[in-house]
Amino acid sequence: MARLAGLFVVFALVLGCGATPSSPKTTAEDLQKKAKETADAAAKLAQEKRVELQKEAQKQLDDADRQLKDWKEKVDKATGEAQVKLQKAYDDAKSKREDLAKQVSDFNKASAEGWEKLKEGLDKAGREIGAAFKKAADEFK
Repeated sequence: MARLAGLFVVFALVLGCGATPSSPKTTAEDLQKKAKETADAAAKLAQEKRVELQKEAQKQLDDADRQLKDWKEKVDKATGEAQVKLQKAYDDAKSKREDLAKQVSDFNKASAEGWEKLKEGLDKAGREIGAAFKKAADEFK
């Protein structure tokens, strides 16, 4: 009887281990589906990041336009040596604004794959216009 009970336990263990619902077989189709879902999620995230960068760059351009307009009025009111210095700083900031506008245009036209490369140029142009405006602002003091 003990031998029969032991056999029964072994038989139950063998049957139980082979058919657990927690260990389904993963097929190549399942892996392909998961890979596609992951790629789609990555593409969506990249697109969201691109749109965010486009909005940020456009905001920088809009801010630059407002500042340039205000500063041009101050340049026009200045006289003598002060006006010469202010005009130079204004021209430098305006040039940097044009560089940023070109980077934004290139970025907006770039393919999904190419925009990552242009991001660095866009970042650099944004930093340069910020520095130019700071320099111009220092001239206005």
